Amino acid sequence: MPRLSLPKKVPKATEAVRATRASLQVRTGASSRVRVIGCGEAFAEDGSGNTSYLLERPSRSNVLFDCGYQIPERLWREGLHESIDAICLTHHHADHAFGIVPLLVRFWEEKRAREIVIIGPRGTSRWVPRALDLGYPGLRQRFGYPIRFITLQESGKKAQTWDGLEFRGARTQHSVLNLSIRVDHPGAWSFAVSGDGRHTRESLELLEGVNVLFQELFALEKAGPMHEDWQALRRELPLLGIGQVWMAHPSRSERTRVEVFFRSGADGMTGFVELATSGLSVSLSRSR
Repeated sequence: MPRLSLPKKVPKATEAVRATRASLQVRTGASSRVRVIGCGEAFAEDGSGNTSYLLERPSRSNVLFDCGYQIPERLWREGLHESIDAICLTHHHADHAFGIVPLLVRFWEEKRAREIVIIGPRGTSRWVPRALDLGYPGLRQRFGYPIRFITLQESGKKAQTWDGLEFRGARTQHSVLNLSIRVDHPGAWSFAVSGDGRHTRESLELLEGVNVLFQELFALEKAGPMHEDWQALRRELPLLGIGQVWMAHPSRSERTRVEVFFRSGADGMTGFVELATSGLSVSLSRSR
């Protein structure tokens, strides 16, 4: 899939973008925030956890983005699972989706009654029941709560609306169907998660003007055709009018290099691009 045609020289950030970055600094007390539940790759042993994010909205619904096999315990430990109203999957790889089975079963065990909404790429409404039947045959028929599925399109154009939020997805280049997903609270804020994979023209267009992006950074260079690396991202991201970027999901073989790179200034982009850590909380403020 073609990427955007971009110049080699990276322009300096505009005043509007710098103002947006300043309004999106990590802080406490904002009305909505994104909590980093995990920020690692599939097989990392450093405690970073599978990449996963929780959108927390006081007095409104909360949404979990991706739920790999290492994520449920992290949610249970702090009781965060009780606040989840929707689960949004970027794709169905184990480190992004296999935790949904124990999470849904614990909802049943704790006698949950309210609906859970599951949002994802095409095939999600078939994949989740199959995964449940493999893990706990016959149990989903006993769930005391309804499950509703919302399927996202792959072009990035059409939004699916739920509880005041607009969800859009655009396909990236990955070994399975992966969507970069953007969420807009109209008139308030926007943020996006890249999921895995090389960006396409459609996924880059989806990210234009987003306030906060959580982006996969598998390696500093030569990540291969199915993941993103810094060589490509440093040219593309500054051109999209994004407020702030948080990098996650480094390969375990690259983790130390990535950490040193960000401590050394990230090619002069510190403040615009930062490295996410588990437990980080990023506040979302009103769009400008």
